[in-house]
Amino acid sequence: MAVHKDHEELASIIEKALLVIGQNNRKILENWQLPEVQDSKSLRLIAVLVVLIFSFGLFKLFRLSQNIKRQKAESQEQMWHQANYDHLTNLPNRHLLQNRLEQAMARADRSKLAICCDKKAGGRFFLK
Repeated sequence: MAVHKDHEELASIIEKALLVIGQNNRKILENWQLPEVQDSKSLRLIAVLVVLIFSFGLFKLFRLSQNIKRQKAESQEQMWHQANYDHLTNLPNRHLLQNRLEQAMARADRSKLAICCDKKAGGRFFLK
């Protein structure tokens, strides 16, 4: 029927009119009937495609965030290396030497031992 079930008053009026028209005139009756939903398969296909596209988008966002985190870690490591090592010789600079010496002195103070620097071991500090 052409009237939605929410409007019962109109539905009853149209039902009476259709009964008056009768079964003889099929074209008029067919014009006033709502078509049945036959496209449930296509709606399911569209819903599946939407879910797949949404899932693919979430996956791409996840990969993007992982790449950003990896690049951030790599750039921080590169900045630390550039700040503490000479870019031509790749040897530790004064800043790193001072930092390592302060750490060795703090360990020596805690353990009451002397500091020894071994040039053959790459300038590492040892407690003796």
